Amino acid sequence: PILRSASGKNYLDADGTDDWMQIFPTLNLGEQWWHVGGWKLDDPAATTGAFTTSASYRGSYNRSTTVGSKGLWYNSSDARVTLVDGAVVSAHVATIEQASTTSISGRYNGGASTTITPYDDTGSTQGVALFSVANSAWANGLDGRFYGGAFGTGALSSADRALLERYVASLTGVSL
Repeated sequence: PILRSASGKNYLDADGTDDWMQIFPTLNLGEQWWHVGGWKLDDPAATTGAFTTSASYRGSYNRSTTVGSKGLWYNSSDARVTLVDGAVVSAHVATIEQASTTSISGRYNGGASTTITPYDDTGSTQGVALFSVANSAWANGLDGRFYGGAFGTGALSSADRALLERYVASLTGVSL
């Protein structure tokens, strides 16, 4: 992706073809992990990934025009379901937390969204990649923007979540 600046905001601009970026440290998919990030998901393709936690699209934060243009994750029934609800065609702050292999929750611009039982992909390659639906190689990446954020392991306290959401919102230009 290319580092760009517009209206005083810096962001990584992905072209959706070759922007795979491995993130360290890697995540253990069987443990708690979290992400708070500023995204603009504007690619209309149904299987583009903003970031992924596995070698399969089932562990990918993506969007779909066929499911109401939401931020999606695959559930335990192997179906894409809304995890982060809102107008994802505009810049937004997404918070995604996996408490265990049986619970993942999403927030949109600081507001609670939903909790689902995710697809169990603990047998998949572990780690995180930006702009891809596979974390082990380039695949179907997002044509959009990443304004900044953080990934981490363990539990995210409500105070730290609020602090990170406010910080990322300031990078993104989003009102919480």
